[in-house]
Amino acid sequence: MSDAVPILMYHEVSARPDPRYRKYTLMPQEFEQQLDWLRAHGYESVSMDDVLAARRGERMLPARPVAITFDDGGRDCLENAVPALVQRGYAATFYIVAGVVGGPMRWLNAEIGFELPAADWPTLRAAEASGMHCEAHSVTHPRLAKVSADACRDELTRGRAMLEEGLGHAVRHLAYPFGSYSAETIALAREAGYLTACTTDEALAAPAHDPLALPRVPVLGTEGRREFAHRVRTSQRAGPLQLRLERIARRFGISSGQRTS
Repeated sequence: MSDAVPILMYHEVSARPDPRYRKYTLMPQEFEQQLDWLRAHGYESVSMDDVLAARRGERMLPARPVAITFDDGGRDCLENAVPALVQRGYAATFYIVAGVVGGPMRWLNAEIGFELPAADWPTLRAAEASGMHCEAHSVTHPRLAKVSADACRDELTRGRAMLEEGLGHAVRHLAYPFGSYSAETIALAREAGYLTACTTDEALAAPAHDPLALPRVPVLGTEGRREFAHRVRTSQRAGPLQLRLERIARRFGISSGQRTS
């Protein structure tokens, strides 16, 4: 068993994906197929608390752990993803932009010209009651490495405080908006009391990684099932040649250098 854990990074799950955001949006049936693949291949979901405890030597992870995470807290995402997760016995972590709960995800308008609705507090609390975890993703979704230290500190501390008030429990895990972070950002996250922080760096999370700079595996709506399977195993995008070699290896029962069962 490898000590590296795939931390999957999703954004949106919607039956009506906007073409401008299709790269980051899965249809519900696509998401369900991915969960079914994970279950068929023996993957068990773990929380960020589990990941941290294992790194500290306080807990054993299952033979094939997977941490399922979602950035932003979109309304459609929670409404579609949570039932599919619960049905299959999986839990996930939703990183919530505290300042837009129940309103529009305004940063998308500046980035790509439209907005999506964010989940409201009752939806977030219901998700947690069903076994999900809600953690921090700042107040307004800025590029934290590009703002002043005072502004970054405010985003980190106030975002956590708003979530703790709205959800009624401690918030200790973070995902950096846009994956924007620096050595100073990490120091400020540590100062703010976060125990882990996820980036958008692409790799399996290994013990050597700083717990406040954990890489993830991007899951994209523009990639199919074979690409998803390859990413879960390696974190990397699979090219056509790699996918063809893996198909040949499976056909003839030959090891392709990756786990295939």
